[in-house]
Amino acid sequence: MKKSIGILLSVLMLLLCAVPAGAATITKTEWDAYFADNADVPKGIILQPGRDESERNLSWYLPEGTEKCAALLSESPDMSGAEAFDGETVRTAQGDLAAKVTLTGLAENNTYYYTCETDGEKSDIYSFSTTGDSFTALYTTDIHVSEEEDDPACYKNQALLFSNVLGQAIEKSGGLDLLLSAGDQGSSGLRKEYTALVADASVKGIPFATALGNHDRKGADYRYFTNLPNHTRTPFASFQCGDWWFVKGRVLFLVMDSNNPDGAAHSAFIKKAVRQNPDAKWRVLMMHHDLWGQTMPKREKENRLLRLLWSPIIDENNIDIALLGHSHYWSVSNVVYDRETVQAVEKDSVIENAQGTVYLVSGSINHPRGGAEFTYGPNIGVGVEDPGRVVYNLIDFTPDAVTVKAYDYETGEVFNTLTLTKTDGAQKPAFSPARAAGRWFTGMLGKIYAFFDNLGNYFDLKKKGFDIPFGEMLK
Repeated sequence: MKKSIGILLSVLMLLLCAVPAGAATITKTEWDAYFADNADVPKGIILQPGRDESERNLSWYLPEGTEKCAALLSESPDMSGAEAFDGETVRTAQGDLAAKVTLTGLAENNTYYYTCETDGEKSDIYSFSTTGDSFTALYTTDIHVSEEEDDPACYKNQALLFSNVLGQAIEKSGGLDLLLSAGDQGSSGLRKEYTALVADASVKGIPFATALGNHDRKGADYRYFTNLPNHTRTPFASFQCGDWWFVKGRVLFLVMDSNNPDGAAHSAFIKKAVRQNPDAKWRVLMMHHDLWGQTMPKREKENRLLRLLWSPIIDENNIDIALLGHSHYWSVSNVVYDRETVQAVEKDSVIENAQGTVYLVSGSINHPRGGAEFTYGPNIGVGVEDPGRVVYNLIDFTPDAVTVKAYDYETGEVFNTLTLTKTDGAQKPAFSPARAAGRWFTGMLGKIYAFFDNLGNYFDLKKKGFDIPFGEMLK
């Protein structure tokens, strides 16, 4: 028995050395070897949230002609007594397939092991853990894994930085329960970018919630790469993704496609999700576009329209925190309601029963801004002097508080802490009938614009060689 255990431990140690899994620092040599040797990398296996903690969603790419795909789930690392969950296949724009599987019947505060099976061929074994009402998330944005024509290995190298940021975040947090990314996971919406994004084995053990960014919308693959719960696409939604939601603990996460200006559809989607989850104490909205940073004058025309569209939707639905990206400038807003500051947020603030929404924007992982002069808008409470540094955020969620710690990746140190507390039954400001009428009118105008914008995106994708039947735009 001792000899068998010794052999098993030796094999495990070899595997751990060979496969980067959230280590604080992975060298380029180790990363290149991992890419070359790991058959699971091009499959793009991604673990995503299910509709609540009793579910997890899986997706991965399949070769054309695949007859059966499934995920096997066990509570034992040797996969004994595994239960099979059959998947459905979706044809991609490249003519092959993607698998979509939902794991159900999960218990809180438990550890599970899974493997993805394609016509009898199994992936490596990965594990994940479920949580209760308290959990920790990594929030980042604009990871921008890129494939560039003059550097075919660029996507691989930029995925390495994300892997090392993730490794440091796991170390600092003592373990992550959720990954939140507010868009532009890739730079061109290409499959190689996404498969590189999830190459690190540790990513496959943490549910990865992603929003659609404007760069993700440049290709077709985001649609096939993801497997999103409660996913709603209206006829005018982006081809790649609509709006979706999930619940974890007492938090309702609303993940929105801010590329789509159909405000009427967004408002209806959020209202329905809120009605279906009356026990959710916290409401977190995540989307790609920055609203209040105002750091880039050339984007202010677009941002004014976005503020006009989204501000009333967020206010009317009593959103506690909005997680945003796009500008690549890290910032925390004051408490904002009706486009005005109602309570100041300073460095290391504690806010009780906020009478509005706090907007958080994180910096880019691979493409932080730097060198240019900039100023923040009047609704920003805390910003950074040097946006060229790589930053990330750890968010601790409990029933009574949400605490955001912002980290400088280079130093590994916290540079700002924000804590929101809320008592049960705390009230938000009443949304006026006049603002409701304005929100409806703006939303309907957005619906008209969304039709033509989505049509333009369809023709752009066709020009790039993606085989997309027109009817798919409406599904």
